[in-house]
Amino acid sequence: MSTLLLQVLEPFIPWPPKKTELTPLNLMLELAAAVWNASLVSDDEMREAMLDRVAGEIRVRTLPPEEIRRFVGELSARKLALYPSDRRVVSDAYAEIEGERLRVHATSLITKT
Repeated sequence: MSTLLLQVLEPFIPWPPKKTELTPLNLMLELAAAVWNASLVSDDEMREAMLDRVAGEIRVRTLPPEEIRRFVGELSARKLALYPSDRRVVSDAYAEIEGERLRVHATSLITKT
């Protein structure tokens, strides 16, 4: 699951991140997990409402809400393009430094379709 989330985020994050970028990477993983889960909703109108809700919970002083919503939409479109039939729900996603290595962890739950 961690590889899939990183592939969704790939165009939006520097890779490999520096140790000092661990906090921003964790924030991006958390956002990617929330967008991934919202993207699982099959009804277009309900999915867009869920993405609106995800975007509405993000506060970045330097970005207007419409830019945040656009970004959330781009992440969702990327998830749906790369993994349209992956129905797993992301339950946790985070990165940590172990020794000199960066490790990205993500867990998921399989849902019934």
